[in-house]
Amino acid sequence: MARNIPKHAKLAFRGQTVSVYQWRQKMFDGSYETFEAIKRAYTVQMIPVVGDKVAIVHEEQPGVGSWWGLVGGRMDEGEKPAHAARRELLEETGLVPKKLKLLRTFNVPHSQVDWNVYLFLANGCRKVAEQDLDAGEKITVHYVTLDKLLNLNGRLGPDIALYFNEIRNDGKRLQAFKKELFGSGD
Repeated sequence: MARNIPKHAKLAFRGQTVSVYQWRQKMFDGSYETFEAIKRAYTVQMIPVVGDKVAIVHEEQPGVGSWWGLVGGRMDEGEKPAHAARRELLEETGLVPKKLKLLRTFNVPHSQVDWNVYLFLANGCRKVAEQDLDAGEKITVHYVTLDKLLNLNGRLGPDIALYFNEIRNDGKRLQAFKKELFGSGD
């Protein structure tokens, strides 16, 4: 569930990635305060499966530094999550999936940020193109084992590291996840 920004909230700032909204809120004692919330562009992240490996990325952006993470990026305004997932996967890796499945939607419901991250499983990926990166991206694709993915110490969206930890530490969930990724639990 995303942060509930009231319809009467006023747009105070619109940026490339975030917009800030403000509204007057009546308090319990009858007084009024100004409340604020941020709406962040929703994002997609993928677990692309290629054979018995998964693709992760080492990414660098100007002024931000570098990090390890999942393939993914920002959704364009009005874009559906599955379309954004396919677009980002192709742009960042040159891969297309045989099958795309939404695994989970993560959000930050008890904060002042309205931001969803859609995590997709991209099965049966094959390379069809070279990367098509933005001017502010340097991305190197690496193919790793499931264990390496689940222990990824990098920049992940909200709660994805926790999700991976839950899978890693529950034998039944781990076997089911392996089967979902690779077609067998072995």
